[in-house]
Amino acid sequence: MLLPLDSRDTRALIEQLKEIRPFYTPEWRFSPEDPDAGTALFLIFARMFAGTIERFNQVPQRNLTAFLNMMNISLLPACSASAFLTFKLSSIDGEAVLVPAGTQAVAATPGGEEIIFETASNLLVTPAAPVAIYTSSGRHDRIAQIPAEVIVDNLDNPGQEAALLDCFYGENLQEHCFFLGEPDLFNISGKAYLEVEIINSRQQFRERLDCELMGNPLNTQWLYRTGDGWKAFSEVTVRSNRIGLKKEEPGLIDYSDINGVTDRWLCCKVKPGKIKALSDIEFDQIRMKAASPIEDEEPGLAPDALFYNDIPLDSGDCYPFGDFFSLYDTFYLSSREAFSKKKAMITISFKLKHEPRIMNNDNTHAIEWKMIMKKSALEEPERPNVLILKVMWEYWNGNGWVKLFSGSQYEDVFLHVTERPTTIKFQCPDDMKTGIINDQMNYWVRARVLSIHNIYAPDGVYHAPGCRI
Repeated sequence: MLLPLDSRDTRALIEQLKEIRPFYTPEWRFSPEDPDAGTALFLIFARMFAGTIERFNQVPQRNLTAFLNMMNISLLPACSASAFLTFKLSSIDGEAVLVPAGTQAVAATPGGEEIIFETASNLLVTPAAPVAIYTSSGRHDRIAQIPAEVIVDNLDNPGQEAALLDCFYGENLQEHCFFLGEPDLFNISGKAYLEVEIINSRQQFRERLDCELMGNPLNTQWLYRTGDGWKAFSEVTVRSNRIGLKKEEPGLIDYSDINGVTDRWLCCKVKPGKIKALSDIEFDQIRMKAASPIEDEEPGLAPDALFYNDIPLDSGDCYPFGDFFSLYDTFYLSSREAFSKKKAMITISFKLKHEPRIMNNDNTHAIEWKMIMKKSALEEPERPNVLILKVMWEYWNGNGWVKLFSGSQYEDVFLHVTERPTTIKFQCPDDMKTGIINDQMNYWVRARVLSIHNIYAPDGVYHAPGCRI
C-alpha cells in the first residue's frame, strides 16, 4: 500500500477552516453545531473536496498498476493464510509425541469468528531442550556462547534477553590450529629437538617467509600433547624453510584424539587476531625429524627392558650373558622411543668391565711328590681364560631376526678385558618392527654369542662381561 499524497478528510478540512477563519472573516460566526447559510455552504464544499482528495490519493496506485501491467507483471494468486504455532509437551519427562500433518487448530478473530488452520507437515514434539547456543562472526573471527540464562525450559517463564547475533559475549572460542601427527617420530619422553621443514614446490620463494610467519611467537604458539594437556615448546627457531622446536621439559608426547584420529600430536595454534597474517600460507610437502640433544655429562635414554635369555636385568649393573656364558646365550635390549625412529642414528653407550668367575674352585692341583722336585711342580698351574670371541647383533623385522650390521662391526666388543666406555652406533633400519620377547611388546635389538675362546678348557676362568647402560 502506497502512502497517500494528501491525508486530509472532511473533519480535517473543518478544523483547518476554524484555524484560518479569524484571520480572513472575523465577523463570520462559523459553527458546525448550529450552522448558518455560510457554514452549510462550507460543509457541502468540504464533503465534495474530501472526495476529490480521496480520488487524488488513488492516482499513485493506478499509475503503479499501469506500470506493472506494462511490464507484464500480474498479481499473485490467492493463497491460504499461514501462521506459526508452538507445541509443547504437558510433561518434560514424557515421551516424544507425533503431530501428524492436517492437525487442525482454531484461531478467533476480533469479531468472534473462528478460523481453522491445519498443520502442513508432520511434527515430532520431543522433550529435548537446547543445552547451549553459540553465535559466530567471520568478520570478527569470533565464536561466542550465548549466556546460559537465555535458555529456558518453561515458555511461560521467559529467561534473560540477549542479542543472538552479538559475538562479543565472554571468551572467544574460535581457534585456528594446524596439527601434525606421527606415532613413532614423536615418541619422545625427554629432551629433544624437532625440526619441521616446509616445502612449496610451486613457489619456493615463499617457503622462508611462510616459516617466519609460522615461527613468529607473536603469531603462533607451538604445542605438544601430554597426559596433562597441551604444553608449549621451550624455544621456537626459524632457519630458512625449517622451524626448530626445542623440548626441554620431561614428559612423554602422549597419544590423544584429534577429529577422531588417535596419534601423537604437535599443534601450531594461531594467536587471536593473527589469522589474516597467516591466511596466505601454502605448502604441499612437510618433512620432520627429531634428535635427542644429549650433553657429555647428561645421561641418555634408559632402555625399556633388558634380558639375559629369559632373565630380566637391571640397567644399572648387569651381566648381559650371565656369570658363566655359553654358546648362543642372548642379550636383549629394547627402547620404543629410540628404536622407533626409522633411519635415525642411534648410539648405545655403556661402561664395560670383565669380572673373573671360576665355575669349580674346589679342584686343587695334585702334586706328585718326589725326593727332588722342580719349583714349577709345586706351583698352581695357570687357569685358561674363557672369553667371548664373537657375537652377532640382530634386530627384529616382524618376520625374523636380521643382522644389524652388514660386516663384522662390534662382533668382538665383549672380547677385550680392559674396563672402558663402549659405544655402538648404527642407523635404525626401516623395517624394524615390534615383537614380543618374554611377554613384552617392543622394538628389540639382541646380541647372540657365536664363538667362545677356550670353551672346552677345564677349570677355566670365565671373564663375564659386565655393563652399566
